[in-house]
Amino acid sequence: MLFRSHLRLDIAQCGPKGEKMYAGTTDELLSGISDQVKQLSGYGNVLIYISLISTALALISIFVLTINERKYEFGVLYALGAKKSQMRNIILSEALIISGIGGVTGTFLTYGIVAAFKDVISIKLDVPYLDVSMVQTMPIAGICIAIALGTGIVAAVCSVYQIGKGEVYRLLRENE
Repeated sequence: MLFRSHLRLDIAQCGPKGEKMYAGTTDELLSGISDQVKQLSGYGNVLIYISLISTALALISIFVLTINERKYEFGVLYALGAKKSQMRNIILSEALIISGIGGVTGTFLTYGIVAAFKDVISIKLDVPYLDVSMVQTMPIAGICIAIALGTGIVAAVCSVYQIGKGEVYRLLRENE
């Protein structure tokens, strides 16, 4: 009982006169912060998707431009009797090899950099324990490699369409 009277006295004396006190739960106090964190997380996700899409479009454009620069060589292959299916297979295999090697190399380089600097990243992000074990990162690495291969396939399909719609004499004369 003595404790309650001292508590009431302490509450009555805190703050300037006329100031009202409010007792709330932690959920009520943190709900505004939680909403702001969710909103910032949403903005972060939007930026991630924008960067993924713009990177994929840049890679597709670069591959299409590279294939377009080699139209003469494809025209020579057509003139020598290569079929469109053979041209498609050449372009598709080239795209899969390039995107596969790039995806695997990029994924393992990223893993190596994160593993090397995991303590610094943990301190800067205020994460008490940053787990960068292979078991935890392999699914993400697989997704990254799959995205790279998918981008390569889309780039190859765009390039095959560009090369396939051209006639042999136009392919031979375009780079003159």
